[in-house]
Amino acid sequence: MENKDRKQPMPNSNHPLMSKLHRLGIRQGDAVAIRSENSVQFAKMALSCWQLGAVIIPVSTRYPSRKVLSTLDDLSVHAFFTSRDFKTVVPKTESFFINDFVGGGSTDWTPDPYDKNKFDLQANASLIMTTGSSAKPKAVLHTLENHYFSALGADDNISFGPGDKWLASLPMYHISGFSLIARALLHGGTIVCPAPKQPLVESIRQYDMTHLSVVPTQLIQLLEDPACVRKLKTLTAILLGGASLPLSLIQKAMALELPIYRTYGSTEMASQITTTSGKDWFDGNDSTGQPLKYRRVKLTLEGEILVKGEPLFKGYVSENSIDLAVDDDGFFHTGDTGCFDAKNNLHLTGRKDSMFISGGENIHPEEIEQAIGCIKSVEQVVVVGIEDARFGKRPVAFIKTRQGRRFDSGRAKEVLQDRLERFKIPDDFLPWPQDFCPFLKPNRSEFQARATELIRPKRPRQ
Repeated sequence: MENKDRKQPMPNSNHPLMSKLHRLGIRQGDAVAIRSENSVQFAKMALSCWQLGAVIIPVSTRYPSRKVLSTLDDLSVHAFFTSRDFKTVVPKTESFFINDFVGGGSTDWTPDPYDKNKFDLQANASLIMTTGSSAKPKAVLHTLENHYFSALGADDNISFGPGDKWLASLPMYHISGFSLIARALLHGGTIVCPAPKQPLVESIRQYDMTHLSVVPTQLIQLLEDPACVRKLKTLTAILLGGASLPLSLIQKAMALELPIYRTYGSTEMASQITTTSGKDWFDGNDSTGQPLKYRRVKLTLEGEILVKGEPLFKGYVSENSIDLAVDDDGFFHTGDTGCFDAKNNLHLTGRKDSMFISGGENIHPEEIEQAIGCIKSVEQVVVVGIEDARFGKRPVAFIKTRQGRRFDSGRAKEVLQDRLERFKIPDDFLPWPQDFCPFLKPNRSEFQARATELIRPKRPRQ
């Protein structure tokens, strides 16, 4: 992906950041990595790189130094920008503090819309690492056109423009947070970036906003704070995605009449694929909604969700090659499973690769997670299957409890007997690992490895 022509002239622009980046030798096609908490500096850097034709690589702030180095090396990064909040690594490429190039101080960023920026929509725009259930993240390549049509279709359902403010509550190294940049560029909406590491509850209280994106565990925390609930009721839209929703959370949010929009998306489709309308939610629709504009969704006979459309990524990048990763009809196989109802609303049922067999019975972790999620002390749960000498595999649950609550595993097993077949009730309940991120889609491979470390494979019962 590296562009060998170092003599490209500086584009006609009075933008000082573009000039600085051009003097560093950043040219069209170059990969520029950013490791930073959500910030105005991050958004401004991304915009300037796109104006130069460079490709942005958001690097997870949770990566250890060794993983940062391997990511930069694998993707042939030309320049690496990091905030001062992180321990400095010394990559093989040039590295800089982002604060030295972009002034700080502001929490709001309102860009000029697409039509005022001289973008080449066909140009490669970003390489975002997947954070799904796979063991090793993949580098997902999008063009500016992919991001543009993703934003355009989403805006048709939830408008976001001048006067609107969207709180950046999900990390910009993830597609759910990164996509806000494209949304703001569509019509000139404002992104609000809270202070690094500020609890979301405090951010909701402090900042002026009209839009918010959250995952279920965040919404659970917010609904326990009366001041946050009052603020949430005033918003235009609350976009809710990222994981399965406990029934109790759905019922509570509906009773409060919050402007919830449930969504299903993926990194490969540049964020949202299906999203409910406000009316769907208040009508009691528990689906993830209908496909947005510029998306096509269909199901295989086995129920796997296939997608295509203008937001669909260009391919996976590795060692300067691009894997298109689509079938002969141009559809991407998500690995997620679901079904459509009579109104063409998509209901998620799980993932193909998460199902396991225990004693000859198929077990879908999502079903168990849904049941455990209804227990009041549970904030988040992940279920995995670990090796068992007698049954092949048995379910184990990791539990993140709500603040101030205690989880009673014995009582939980009693409650689950009324909701699950006996063989689906987890043998063990483990505490949520402190070094695992509680918010985004779980990496089941990591949870499975941790469970195997903590629990020895069981011997056959006599």
